[in-house]
Amino acid sequence: MRILIADADSSTRDALQGVPGIEVVVAATAAELAALAQPGDLTLVGAAQLATLEELRARVAKAAGHDLRSPLHAISMGVSLLANDPPTPAQTDVLRRIDNAIDRISDNLDKLCELSGVSG
Repeated sequence: MRILIADADSSTRDALQGVPGIEVVVAATAAELAALAQPGDLTLVGAAQLATLEELRARVAKAAGHDLRSPLHAISMGVSLLANDPPTPAQTDVLRRIDNAIDRISDNLDKLCELSGVSG
């Protein structure tokens, strides 16, 4: 995704450039931005729009946190139930891999929420 910003101070530009998957384009004027814009770009002209972007980012992170934690919890409970019966060695390996994947996804989700300033 490209974010085009007019008159951004260096701290705003630097903060946005540190986000993976986002290309930041800074222009001196709104007219310059219009010339650089491509379909799908997010164009921000002033500080008020940057504040709106921050609010939107926080809302998306909060919703993602909730939407991802519920299925992770259900999968984790399923793994626990399956592990109660004596599993075969192959099943034990699969259950271990699923459990490890759940832990990694959960850790990444915690980090995402932490970076976004949203409590998990």
